[in-house]
Amino acid sequence: MQCCEKNTDASRPDPAIILEPFTLLLSMSNKNIAVIGAGHLGRIHAKLLKTIEGVSPFVVESQQAAREFVESEFQIPTYESLADVATDLDGAIVVTPTQTHYDIASQLIEDGVHVFVEKPICADSRQSRSLCELAERNGMVLQVGHVERFNPAFVAGREHLQQVKFIESTRYTPFTFRATDVSVVLDLMIHDIDLVLSVMKSEVTHVSATGTTTIGPHHDTAVAWLDFASGAKACLKASRVSPDANRSMNCTLDRGQVNINFAAQSVHCMEPVEQVSQQLDALTHDEKMVAKEEMFDKWLPVREIEVVAQNAILEEQKEFVQCIRDEQFPSVSGRDGLAAVEVAEQILAAMGQGQIADKARSAA
Repeated sequence: MQCCEKNTDASRPDPAIILEPFTLLLSMSNKNIAVIGAGHLGRIHAKLLKTIEGVSPFVVESQQAAREFVESEFQIPTYESLADVATDLDGAIVVTPTQTHYDIASQLIEDGVHVFVEKPICADSRQSRSLCELAERNGMVLQVGHVERFNPAFVAGREHLQQVKFIESTRYTPFTFRATDVSVVLDLMIHDIDLVLSVMKSEVTHVSATGTTTIGPHHDTAVAWLDFASGAKACLKASRVSPDANRSMNCTLDRGQVNINFAAQSVHCMEPVEQVSQQLDALTHDEKMVAKEEMFDKWLPVREIEVVAQNAILEEQKEFVQCIRDEQFPSVSGRDGLAAVEVAEQILAAMGQGQIADKARSAA
């Protein structure tokens, strides 16, 4: 089995075909799956994993207080370290600081354990590539937790994203004191890098970016512009020191627009009627005044797309379990995680170059 995809189209099965629906084969034996790390997100993973039938979950966490919380709140067994685990592991969900991802995930894979690792896959592209190659050699599932792929708004809107020319993504949050070990690019913007790459399906040919450090020690705000070989472009904006939250993506198509609101879980599409320009030009002055009022009802109609509610984290967990059971490819593979980290590194490099240039101009 080769569950971490090769970097060629020929080796990439269509996940829409092989992973729908996420119906688990519950008649099979239970799968022992560990959640490594019981911080904020780790606890969410543990709580949801317990609801999946056919899974025996437990948590590995070095902090005693965190273990006691998990045992008390979720009635899930815990261990201080992987060495203490007496049972054989089928899979593990790694929810630890980014800098630890490679060491933990690589050891699990070498021990024959399928791995789901939270985004970003690793701290840099070298480690990310090495982890993908290790999973491929060992025939293990390597799934990356780019959870917005499972956001019901993105799931509903994706089929409308045809012939995309430009994407503007915005991801603003207040300061949470979490994930401060990495830049906002690897903390928040990485979500949108992955989403944009999955939509564009084209090589990034040029990157420019700028960023600022408000609280530090890493960048807290960033803006990046991506050019693609297809001619399409994207602008990604991220901040973790914003007074207002905003998680949205506006996609300009060859004809019309699609707006995806990840927080509100809503999708709106705008598509002009046929030959709208010629029809509007033919109107009299009085008719144009009326058309102004009817513009987004009659001429550039905006319609809301139905969004089927689902818990995105639970859905990615279900996919992970199904991949283990059926030896399938995850829809967000290690190679996808690697691609996102590679672009993130280009953005970080461009931000560094921009800062150097700014300092040189100030000195002059």
